[in-house]
Amino acid sequence: MDIPAEQEAVLIPKEYADALMLDSVAQAFRDIRLRALQTDPTSFSSCFATESEQAHSFWTERLQNPQAKTFALVHKASGVQHHQHSELTLLRPWLGILVLLGPKVVDIDAYDNGAPWKTVLTEQHAINEQPQLLEMEASSVKIALAYQIVSVYVAAKFRGKGLAKKLMSSALAAIEQDLKDKRFGKAICTVDVADGIWAARKVYQRMGFVTVAEDHSTTDDGREFHASVMRKDVTFQATRDTSVV
Repeated sequence: MDIPAEQEAVLIPKEYADALMLDSVAQAFRDIRLRALQTDPTSFSSCFATESEQAHSFWTERLQNPQAKTFALVHKASGVQHHQHSELTLLRPWLGILVLLGPKVVDIDAYDNGAPWKTVLTEQHAINEQPQLLEMEASSVKIALAYQIVSVYVAAKFRGKGLAKKLMSSALAAIEQDLKDKRFGKAICTVDVADGIWAARKVYQRMGFVTVAEDHSTTDDGREFHASVMRKDVTFQATRDTSVV
């Protein structure tokens, strides 16, 4: 009898030595994203008809977006160390995905839960520009890194096994690492949950997300999309090096 393999969430690289590998990974990304839109259309504000018509470059650009981290669920390789199989890992069937958008620098006090990017203070390239950030703090602007989690999907046959939590945990760990690397004390992370998707809502609640707003929009195919915006604040006790100039 086959022994069920364990699953792991892996961060998809943006750069590849081999263009063929990038094409293969982009195809895997496209396949599972379209499967998600086709099998669970009410869970997403995007639609299958629109994304299925996108060119191959659309998918490679999504993977290489500097403002996004893509995580995929794959079966673990038995007896193989992680550093030994990074590229082979990407060629295994993808069982689920999650995309983490951000970070953006936002004003905490003016942050709009219903429009996360509305209060962006500075773009990605300026996040590591210490003098600018110190100037913001000196002017009493409370700043944080802002993220959105989107495109969360686990294939139907693998649901109920804690894999959505595994994806979410990987995204939150990436946020915590960003806070540490960029010496920020706080991050705001939001995720939209479509009305009626109770299992996902419960997973997020158990991970510390709370409902803070409602999202009402119209999809590309004219469908009304109603969702709750859930938010989790992530903190890190970092000390800024004020000697950096």
